[in-house]
Amino acid sequence: MDTALERMRLKVTDTGIGINSQAQASLFEPYVQADKTTMRKFGGSGLGLTIVKQLVSAMDGKIAVNSVPGRGSTFTVFLPLKSAKAPVIKPTSRAEIKLPSLSIVVADDNAVNRMVLSRLLEADGHKVVTMSNGREVLNYLPDHAVSVIMMDLQMPVMDGVTAVRKIRAMDGSRSTIPVIAVTANVVHEDPRDLIKSGMTGFLSKPFRQEELRDALQKAMSPNPSGLA
Repeated sequence: MDTALERMRLKVTDTGIGINSQAQASLFEPYVQADKTTMRKFGGSGLGLTIVKQLVSAMDGKIAVNSVPGRGSTFTVFLPLKSAKAPVIKPTSRAEIKLPSLSIVVADDNAVNRMVLSRLLEADGHKVVTMSNGREVLNYLPDHAVSVIMMDLQMPVMDGVTAVRKIRAMDGSRSTIPVIAVTANVVHEDPRDLIKSGMTGFLSKPFRQEELRDALQKAMSPNPSGLA
């Protein structure tokens, strides 16, 4: 690339029979070949370089040839280019990447919260089962495949932190199911303590659909960051 002249230079070199200086003068004319025996020996109609020259000229470019008989030829094309700024590519956020349909357990003692969260998840194509406490979650897991658990922290019978600790103590793959803590008491909860207790992520109420999607993306990633 010749940036000073704003043009591109393309070179094609071969190690063929070469072209003498006399033949080079008319090489780009139709039906002209350097040697009349060329067509018989190597084929070709004699139009190739003419077409190349026409295409290059249509782009306001130039073509040149440098050749030594018996050693080969080099064809050089010069094409003018307009300088342009590189396009700005907006990075794709996690929320913009659509997850496949997941089997999600929503545990919350508040019926309205369960309904709202379920509808948001179902709108993205996920399958949702709702429960009202951590004990119900523990009873459900042994016989069902679950992708993610979204669990409120403060629930009767069994709270979210106690439930997630028991989940992490289970045998097999169930012990590694991502669990996202969902709570409105963000000022009273230390996210670091939640992660230590076994939570995969943390989502504060109220939240937007984009924040919910981002929390799921983080939880389902190979190396979840821990904080949703």
